[in-house]
Amino acid sequence: MRCRRAATTNKQSRRDLAKWITTNTYLGGRNFSFKNHEFGERIASDESQEIVIIKSAQLGVSELSLRMAAGLVMLMPGAFSCGY
Repeated sequence: MRCRRAATTNKQSRRDLAKWITTNTYLGGRNFSFKNHEFGERIASDESQEIVIIKSAQLGVSELSLRMAAGLVMLMPGAFSCGY
């Protein structure tokens, strides 16, 4: 319960994750962009506790997952004690 409370009292929330990714992560020396991968922005902004992605091609979902994990640790301090 303590972790959940810490996560919900932060000024930023889960829906700010897509913006955090584009502001704080980089690709090729430039800020990461969802250009031509707009579906990734919708995935990152989804506030569901569980997200299931079914895909038929290489779409960069593994990379997006890593960016999302880093963003969640930064946006919700105290909610995660360890990242893997």
